[in-house]
Formats: sequence, structure tokens, C-alpha cells
Amino acid sequence: MSYNRLVLLWEKNNKFELLPNETGDVYDFISSHSLASGKCIGNLSACVIRQSLVSFIPPSLFDVCFDDWSLGLSLGLYGLIAKLNEPMSIYRKRKMGYWSGLSDLEQKQKILYRIDKYDLIFSGIYVDEFFLLRKSLMNKEEKNEKIEISRRKIIKQFIPPILCSILKYLCPPYFLK
Repeated sequence: MSYNRLVLLWEKNNKFELLPNETGDVYDFISSHSLASGKCIGNLSACVIRQSLVSFIPPSLFDVCFDDWSLGLSLGLYGLIAKLNEPMSIYRKRKMGYWSGLSDLEQKQKILYRIDKYDLIFSGIYVDEFFLLRKSLMNKEEKNEKIEISRRKIIKQFIPPILCSILKYLCPPYFLK
């Protein structure tokens, strides 16, 4: 799967905004864990996927909400996601848009709802990332709170931290089950 950088069109004042290229590189690779942590693709229209991967998308995703985030979480289980930094799509931001027409509170509520559903669909693969994202959305402090021990946490106790970081970003979550 790959996606490209977007140009925003603010319909209200007919202004274009080029989203920044964070790294300055021609392309970047991100993991589905980065997406689960809140990294944003931007829009489904910016995504390109191989037809052969469509069968790997869990049908239950369509019952919740199928969008760029769920697509990335799903297909990122089988490999890294390429971000092409050349802008090739325009995303129109308008007052009555599906997402941009929502208040900040409504957007947070939708994300929190999806987190709970996606956590079930993906069998807890993103439990740590979703926990932190949920907390940041709810504006709670993260100090002195413990994350429920998962299989990955138990494994992490026996692997040096630097190796865990490398494996997390190089191996698709499907292989880290």
C-alpha cells in the first residue's frame, strides 16, 4: 500500500495549502503502529493498493467505517506503508464535509468509537498504541498509569529496547503476534 502527500483546498476562502514534507525525502515508510498511534494518511483518495491485497481486508471493517485509517491499519499488518511525498491529490476542506464538518468533540468521539471497534477487529494487535491515543484524545495525564501487560510486553522484557524499536518498525504486526 502507498499514499501520497495532499494539497488542502480550503473551500471557505478558496486557498490552497500544501501539507509539509516532514522528512524532506522523496518517500518514507511508515508502519501500521504509527497509524494506530495517530499518524494520519489524510484521505482514502490518496491511497493506492494492490488488488491482491484486497482479500486481506477484514470484512468487519466495512461495518464500522472504511476509510484511509482502517485501510492502513489492515494492510500495514502485511508490510510497511509507503508515503510518496510528491503531492498528487487535493483534499477539499468544507464546512459541511463528512469529517471537516464535524466539531472537534464529534471527531474525537468518532475516533474513540473506532478505536474500540478496531481493537476488537485486530485482536488487540494495536492495544498499546490505541491506549495512548485514547488517553491523548481524552486529555488525561499518562503519568503513573500502567498499560495492561500484553504478549508483546512480555517479549519486550527479554529483548533490548533498541532491538524492539527496530523490529516494531521493520516487521509488520502480523508477524509479531
